[in-house]
Amino acid sequence: MKILLTGAAGYVGNIIKDHFCERDELISLDLLPKEDGQIQCDLKNHEELLHVSKNINPEIVIHAVGNKNISFCETNPKEAYQINCDTIKNVASVFAGKAKIIYISTDYVFDGMCGGYAENDVPNPKTVYGKSKLSGEIEGAKNAKESFITVRLSALYDPNATFLCYLRQKLSSGQVVECFSNIRYSPTYVDDFLKILEKVILSNDGTNVFHACGKALSRYEFALFFAKVFGFDSGLLKKQLYTKDENLFLFPDLSLSNKRTCELFGIEMTKTEEALLEIKKRLNL
Repeated sequence: MKILLTGAAGYVGNIIKDHFCERDELISLDLLPKEDGQIQCDLKNHEELLHVSKNINPEIVIHAVGNKNISFCETNPKEAYQINCDTIKNVASVFAGKAKIIYISTDYVFDGMCGGYAENDVPNPKTVYGKSKLSGEIEGAKNAKESFITVRLSALYDPNATFLCYLRQKLSSGQVVECFSNIRYSPTYVDDFLKILEKVILSNDGTNVFHACGKALSRYEFALFFAKVFGFDSGLLKKQLYTKDENLFLFPDLSLSNKRTCELFGIEMTKTEEALLEIKKRLNL
């Protein structure tokens, strides 16, 4: 299968690249390519993308370009919309009717007040980041219509995930780690994400929004699982209550539900403890 991947140099894009590169014909576009063979292209420039597209004919386009630095997006809304919305608008316009287009989106398209957001719940973002990603969903669907699909993630984690590396570094040196106990989310295990992505690629039932997520839990609860699996002292983990005064762009409950996605594909998500055990194994610990 011929797959065009945008944003291969980023965290999510690199994970996708490593998964598909040996099995499929993978073409990577990026503004600043980091590897030989990747094609340089400014996706914000419609004419440049149109020119590049004349030499490639993908069956699948996976758009992993994005800026998820929430603080940056808040202070630079123009740039946020350019990368999170304009790029997918151009991609959808250029490849509409020629390929299935999969847009990697986020839980931040919701307001984070009640959690358990289903695939068909109405988005209501409260940050510039969330609004720009939702605009990307809307513009992509408007331009590519039925060939456009959105896959929303919560906090994606693999052995190199920032939060896991932070916990390991702090706990291994015996340092206390404060974790929010009143902030809930549904972190996405990397294998579950890739499993759903593969199902989406092959699916033709007309569904256009999918969720890839894990069980809803607090950051403190996730850290407890991590300490247990990796053999660290859970007493070093301290509950912390988040208040809006801290201005970290966090919300009470941004957790997603992917019941419809799982039922459609006949799959189950990996339990958090099992996912962390597998990550520990991959780290040879």
